[in-house]
Amino acid sequence: MIAFGLCLLPVMAAADFSLAWPNTQANRTEAGNRLARLQQALSQEPSATLVLTRWCADYHLAPVPKIIALRVEGQPKAAPDSVRHNLQLAPGEALGYRRVQLFCGDHILSDADNWYVPDRLTPAMNGLLDHTDTPFGLAVRSLHFQRRTISSERLWAPLTSQTGGSLAIPEHVLRNVGLLTTPGGQPISQVVESYTGAVLGTALNSAP
Repeated sequence: MIAFGLCLLPVMAAADFSLAWPNTQANRTEAGNRLARLQQALSQEPSATLVLTRWCADYHLAPVPKIIALRVEGQPKAAPDSVRHNLQLAPGEALGYRRVQLFCGDHILSDADNWYVPDRLTPAMNGLLDHTDTPFGLAVRSLHFQRRTISSERLWAPLTSQTGGSLAIPEHVLRNVGLLTTPGGQPISQVVESYTGAVLGTALNSAP
């Protein structure tokens, strides 16, 4: 995942768009359609950042449609067994971890957890990851990595909502899991990207 900027910040809460979405049939249908379009766009592009940049512009999420990656401080998240299996870790092989949030303007669009194998990167790449704010995808781009989607899951079904009031949009509406590999097929990273309700933007209309 290639981002255009990265800095250290504490974790922040995602923007709440629920009040901007009256619970009408038209808005429920539109919310479902937007989720489907985003899911398809992400499946066709190895860089989530590039997809979100276009998305930010299409839905006017900020005056300047630019994605900024903010690295979240804190203890590394324990890797699920599936991560170790998919990365084909050897006994004793070290595992690196990064967590970032992708912003468009003031809106958090994605929370991303990234586990990677330092021994499969060059010393220069590890130096960038350990000591600079360089995004992971940019740091390792000379590997010409490829991305394989492990899973893509919608976490919300707008059409099942009852009518009336405002749509109760959850914090995360879509989750993608991807595996990054070298052209020869060696895994180097697994990323879990959780897209927030803010990706929906503003409602189709505000009429009840």
